[in-house]
Amino acid sequence: MNNNIMIIERRLFSSFGHERTQIVALNELAGNRKSIVLTCNGQNLKKNLFENKIYADLPEYDFKNEGKETLNYIKENGNAFAFFLKHNNLNSKYKIIVPSARTLEISMFTYLYTEKKISNSLHVLLRILDLSFLNNLSSSLLNDFCKLVKLNKITLLSETEELAKAVWDSFKIRCIGNFILPVTVPFYPNISQNQIKKNEIYIGCLGGSRKSKGFFTIPKIIKSLRKYFPNTKKLMIIFIRLLNIKNSQPLSYKNSLSDISMNQNY
Repeated sequence: MNNNIMIIERRLFSSFGHERTQIVALNELAGNRKSIVLTCNGQNLKKNLFENKIYADLPEYDFKNEGKETLNYIKENGNAFAFFLKHNNLNSKYKIIVPSARTLEISMFTYLYTEKKISNSLHVLLRILDLSFLNNLSSSLLNDFCKLVKLNKITLLSETEELAKAVWDSFKIRCIGNFILPVTVPFYPNISQNQIKKNEIYIGCLGGSRKSKGFFTIPKIIKSLRKYFPNTKKLMIIFIRLLNIKNSQPLSYKNSLSDISMNQNY
C-alpha cells in the first residue's frame, strides 16, 4: 500500500470499537509510523493516544441527524475537506482512506467529485461496514456514487465477502471484500472474579447495534439458552451493552429469562 495516506475518521470520540484502533492497523499495513488523520471539530483530542498528525478541521458531528444528514451539511463537510487539501498543499500522491465510511462520507465524496471540488487524480478508498449506508443515499446521490465506483474514482471496500456480494447484488458495483482491520477492546484488570456472578450470562454488542454484527440473532441466542436453563425461575441476566456515542457512556438493558415470554417465536 502507498504509505502516503490520509485517514478520515470523524468518530474519534468513540471510547471503544474500531474507530481508534483501525488507525494503528492502517499505519502498520502501509508501513507508516504515523499518518495524517482528519476528524471532526469539537472533540477532545488530548484523549487520543496517537502519534499521528490529527486535524479537527471537519464540522462538528451531527448526532441528531446521523444517517440522514442534510445536503447543506454534506456540502459543508465536503468544502471543509477541499479547503484542508488546498490549505496544506496536499497533492494527488496521497491515498484518502475512510475506514468506517457511513452515509455522510459516501455523500461527501460523491459531491466533491461531481462538483469538481477535488482533483480527479485523487484516489479515495471507502470501507463500509453495512449495506444500510448505501441504502440511505438519495436516488440521485446513489446513482452518481455508482458511476464514480465504475469509473474507478472511488474504490469501495468491505469487511466481509458477504457484504461485498450484497453490494454487487443490490447495486451492480464492485466492492472488495475481506478488508479486515483488527479491533482491540480495553482490558480492565481492576474487575475482580468475585464480581462475576455464576448465574449471570452477558450478551453484548460493542458499539452500534448493526445487523452485520449479529445483533438480530440475540433473540435466537436467548431461545437456545432455554435448553440449558429449563428452570426459568432461576435468575439469568441478559445484558446488552450499547455505546451512547454522544456521551461515551454504556447503556445497559437487563432482564431475567423468566420475564421473557416462553411463547414468543424468535
